[in-house]
Amino acid sequence: MNNFEIGVLSPITLAFVEISKGLGLPKKWAPVLAVIVGVAFSFMVGTGNIAETIITGCIIGFTACGLWDVGKKTAQAVVEKKIDGPKNSK
Repeated sequence: MNNFEIGVLSPITLAFVEISKGLGLPKKWAPVLAVIVGVAFSFMVGTGNIAETIITGCIIGFTACGLWDVGKKTAQAVVEKKIDGPKNSK
């Protein structure tokens, strides 16, 4: 599996976890589900080496969790005006 596939599967994993949270999954289980989904996706696309496939799946799940955290913190900072939005160039 290459970096492009990991980059594509991480947001898909994130979307799957967010849908699951919307359906009632407790927030504390979201990272566990992200890793499980990441490993499942990795096996669907995997190369056949089991250890590599599991590690890649964990990376996909951890990346999905990190992607959510960064987006959430950036959005909070923008709302709190800690980060300026785009400047108007008039």
